[in-house]
Amino acid sequence: MAKALFVIAPENFRDEEYFKPKEILEKAGHIVITASTKRGICKGMLGGKAKTDILIGDAIEDNFDSLVVIGGSGSTKLWDLSELQQLFHAFYDANKPIAAICLATVALMRSGLTQGKRVTGWSPEANIEAAKQGAQYTNAGVEEDDLFITGKGPEFAEQFGRKILKRLQK
Repeated sequence: MAKALFVIAPENFRDEEYFKPKEILEKAGHIVITASTKRGICKGMLGGKAKTDILIGDAIEDNFDSLVVIGGSGSTKLWDLSELQQLFHAFYDANKPIAAICLATVALMRSGLTQGKRVTGWSPEANIEAAKQGAQYTNAGVEEDDLFITGKGPEFAEQFGRKILKRLQK
């Protein structure tokens, strides 16, 4: 079974965007490891709690089959995090799926890897960032292009999780 690295903000990650895809992957027998910028309990925007397994800076691409970055208002603190940017590049270079949803898509776009790719995410932030980074913003609920899976927001968390699962099963 595959091992997915989920990255969340220490506070105000979007609960549905984390818990729903995590549940989908785990029900299919995959392992989800949660990383953040702090150890311990992270709090979601709706009050959910997630325990981190590792720090983002301690994550090594070789140990995982995919990278999933969760949105929410707290994810703005991840947008320019150098450790996360390094992970985006490491997973891309290893030809492994990279997924981001909601406001977290801005962090992915800032990696420079989505230039010329179709992306979606929370608007207007994701739309503005796509224009800056040379990506094509589609406003779709979930978009898939090359190694990237992007989701618009919490109402698409289940569809986002199912796309990740499908990619891991290939």
